[in-house]
Amino acid sequence: MNLVHNAPIKRRNFKTDTYDDAIDTHYRDSSNKNRKFHTSVQDIHLWFHYLKLILEMEEKGLSFTKQNIKNPEIIDRSVIGSDITINKEKYVLWELEQVLRQPFSKWWKRHKYVFGSFKVQKLDNFQYEVMVLNYNIMVRYLNEESPFDIFISEKNRIRELRTNNRFGSRGWLNGKIEGKRIDGLELWTTYTRWWKNRYEPNTEVKMFDYKGESITRENPTDKGIYENRLIASSEKIVKNSVLETQDILLGVCSGSFVRKIKLTFDPKTGKRGIPNI
Repeated sequence: MNLVHNAPIKRRNFKTDTYDDAIDTHYRDSSNKNRKFHTSVQDIHLWFHYLKLILEMEEKGLSFTKQNIKNPEIIDRSVIGSDITINKEKYVLWELEQVLRQPFSKWWKRHKYVFGSFKVQKLDNFQYEVMVLNYNIMVRYLNEESPFDIFISEKNRIRELRTNNRFGSRGWLNGKIEGKRIDGLELWTTYTRWWKNRYEPNTEVKMFDYKGESITRENPTDKGIYENRLIASSEKIVKNSVLETQDILLGVCSGSFVRKIKLTFDPKTGKRGIPNI
């Protein structure tokens, strides 16, 4: 199932706008002091996309998924719209139908007044890029792209963030790949080596003599080895990013951005629920 109203965010220059040059474009990268905004339009633009995403998930009856705490082999599913509800009273002035159907530039022209006294957590450049990456990964995940394809599509953003612990032993790559811990720098080195060998086959057949018999064996090539490592790394990145994005989207459901909220777990019933906010 492909999303209709959400697509990965492309790199944009916020000093220009494809809809109307008069839409406060000079405030894209800083607080709009004249209008008493508490955050930049760039951050509101990102909140808009997260809200649009959870609205489309509700429209399509999609779910949040997490491993069951008692049995990790079981996946708990919480359906948006029934198990998880959006507090639409918080968004009365946003006109949610327009959020879902319109591009930000068109919606912003009629709704910028909403933020005259609306406080939003200010994102620094690193946080902003992480939030965009999270959103893009979630959209691609819901569109059923493979983790490896997601990595290749988002590799430029990942490359810019690779030196941060988010991709290290305490981040999205937490754990071991082929028995070895891998950090963001090693991940990019692996990608570079894979790219140089990308036209090779993944395996090669070799023949050798053993006790007078001719034996054939299929061995992975350098390209195959690097690709397997990238696939394993990509699966970890996508899994952990999706879990983090679900927490952010749960905060968006409550009317706040950026606030991470985790679903509760009742050990007696084995069910997840929405915490009292």
